[in-house]
Amino acid sequence: MTKANTSQAVRSQSGRSKTAAALASAPAGARFVSGALAGLVPDVEPGGPRALPDRTTLEALALERSPTLQAHLRRVAAQERRVALAGKATRPDFNVTAGYSYRDGFGDFFNVMVAVPLPIFAGRKQSQSVLEADAVLAEQEARHRTMVLELNAEIAALDAELARTRDQLLLLAEGILPQARTALSAATASYRVGRVDFHTLLDAQVTLYQHELGFHRLLADFATGLADLERVVGTEVLR
Repeated sequence: MTKANTSQAVRSQSGRSKTAAALASAPAGARFVSGALAGLVPDVEPGGPRALPDRTTLEALALERSPTLQAHLRRVAAQERRVALAGKATRPDFNVTAGYSYRDGFGDFFNVMVAVPLPIFAGRKQSQSVLEADAVLAEQEARHRTMVLELNAEIAALDAELARTRDQLLLLAEGILPQARTALSAATASYRVGRVDFHTLLDAQVTLYQHELGFHRLLADFATGLADLERVVGTEVLR
């Protein structure tokens, strides 16, 4: 299989999985009478499609995979280290140094020095640095909580929009499209025996085509909404 054929097969499989998720409760998928649309949407096998994860699962995935949240968490962790270092600067420290030298006429010379730096300006310098670092950390932690709330709100909005689109798709697949096909079949049979004119038959055909095209527009909207949801979450939600 060539690279182009492989890429086309992957896209086809991805399209089938999205269609399956969009029509998860449709017992037999969507069947089209028009040649332009026939075969583009495969039948959905009973029990085959996997529904989208629930909102709680999506929020948990976002906490783990969202690039924006993960980048901010790294900034929070870096600030926590700065706070720890600023705290150490307020405590006494010990510094031990040793040296060796030789002076002509005096022999070997060794020296050892022990220094104990005292933070005598802790109130004006080191303590202020700790307070400043703590304030920055508190601001970043508050920002993280706000980002999580904003992310959850965006997930909720996208999830609700996907649910609305799915409801419309299912209404078309399970109700409107079958009725339109039945109406077309009845109009065709009546036209053959002269009970209706050609205009009535054409109206039934056009109505069915319009519903089929509307179905595909909604399916495209579902795929777009799913892509937006995966962008926010930071990973695929259909596997």
